[in-house]
Amino acid sequence: GIRSGAEQVETLVLAPGNYLAFCEMPGPDPAPHYTKGMMKAFTVTAPARNGALPKADLTVTLADYKFAFSHPVTAGHHVIAVTNVGPQPHMIVIIRYHQGSDARAFLDWAHNPAGKPAPGDSYGGVTTMEPGDTVVITRDFTPGHYGLFCFTPDAKDGKPHFAHGMQQDFTVE
Repeated sequence: GIRSGAEQVETLVLAPGNYLAFCEMPGPDPAPHYTKGMMKAFTVTAPARNGALPKADLTVTLADYKFAFSHPVTAGHHVIAVTNVGPQPHMIVIIRYHQGSDARAFLDWAHNPAGKPAPGDSYGGVTTMEPGDTVVITRDFTPGHYGLFCFTPDAKDGKPHFAHGMQQDFTVE
């Protein structure tokens, strides 16, 4: 997800084929946005370029069940390579918490929004990635407290990966 009025740039290399872009974020009711039509099918007919991704200045790896940064996130513009090195699919959701909020408040809200505003703003992320995939995203970070979450269901028990500990807070100074 991305906060209202913001822009997000992502780069990935897609093989020719049919795809579906959709939003998994919950609405106030709390059905995911795709259940209300926030989706778009598209076809890739041929590679538009040589398949090279932009040069990243920060790397985030996803594994069972953790996130790892190549170095701490600093304020400013970053080109981030997100790579799934785990054996299962994973995703990354970036949240900038509101003052006094934290991961628990965000997860409580995500389970039952009940028409309340989120305790943080979405800073985007990457939807479910297969093992070995890399997506490059750009973000402009301002000082504050952030969280990373993986909502992908686990292959063994179906629980979201954050329930297995795949969530991490970080501070940008």
